[in-house]
Amino acid sequence: TGGGWSATKILIGTNLLLFVLMIAQGIASGLGFSTLLNPDAYLLVHSGAQYWPLVFAEGEWWRCITYAFAHGGLIHLAFNMMVLYQVGPMVEEEIGTIRFVILYVLTALTATFAGLGWQIIYIKQWIPVVGASGSLFGLIGFAIS
Repeated sequence: TGGGWSATKILIGTNLLLFVLMIAQGIASGLGFSTLLNPDAYLLVHSGAQYWPLVFAEGEWWRCITYAFAHGGLIHLAFNMMVLYQVGPMVEEEIGTIRFVILYVLTALTATFAGLGWQIIYIKQWIPVVGASGSLFGLIGFAIS
């Protein structure tokens, strides 16, 4: 991975950029700087959160990926990006960039469909879901296997 561009660095940059855009949207909408630490559900959904009613009713299947790039506040983003920064280069070097990206996307998809099952069986209501944790746990699982 070295000093050049890698998928890990691009993923981190993409997450940071999308977070800044979400915060700017929140501030422009009159929600203030509180969105930095605790964005409301509307802002999260507007920023690509996984929200199954929109997937089923409106066909917004892209949310099965975009949720992994939206985060529920600065602390959530910071911890996820620290994990990606630590684990990503190791896995990417081990399996190569293309396989790394495929693994990242497949684990995001696996996590979102597991979350669907969890919401149906245990929570019994629809809530917006955000964050890269599903992909990160997938990378960690791969790294230790």
